[in-house]
Amino acid sequence: MKTIVVASHNSGKLEEIRFILRHWKVKLVGLDELGFHEEIEEDGLSFRENALIKAREIRKHTDLPILSDDSGMLVEALGWGPGIYTARYGGEIPFKEKRIKMLQELEGIKNRHAMFVCEIAFLVEDKEFTQLGLCVGEVAHEEKGEFGFGFDSIFYYPPLKKTFGELKMEEKHSLSHRWDALMRLEEKLHEEGISYL
Repeated sequence: MKTIVVASHNSGKLEEIRFILRHWKVKLVGLDELGFHEEIEEDGLSFRENALIKAREIRKHTDLPILSDDSGMLVEALGWGPGIYTARYGGEIPFKEKRIKMLQELEGIKNRHAMFVCEIAFLVEDKEFTQLGLCVGEVAHEEKGEFGFGFDSIFYYPPLKKTFGELKMEEKHSLSHRWDALMRLEEKLHEEGISYL
């Protein structure tokens, strides 16, 4: 079985990627399992740049294929922020406080349009692939749900009338931004004659 390195220390993200790619015949290992414990500075100006920065840094430490993602939340009423700065939104505070801050910023604002964005970078041998995934929704008026991580419990998905925090893994991962990006990547790799199925 082939091994692919997921360029992340985030256990929630790793769990999601493993679930989405459960049909791939691969072992997905995170950076901690690789023995890489440093934080990589993401100073790119786009999700794509940041995904590539992480993947290229890990390329220096392994010859295994590398899967990296950069993702975030875009809120129209916040000027389509926080965007690439989603993880840094509100500074060095827990995500619970970040969610509260966002709800407070949007208090009384009718326009709740938002989207989750995910850019995947995949490095295999001397090739680099990138793929964008989107999920359109709204910022909820209050937190709901115990599932997921980050801003999931305030990201409302109108077709299901639920937040991402209320969706179980099998529901969320047939419609999320990360699922969208990874499925598009799978198609792109297939076109290039690369398959892990």
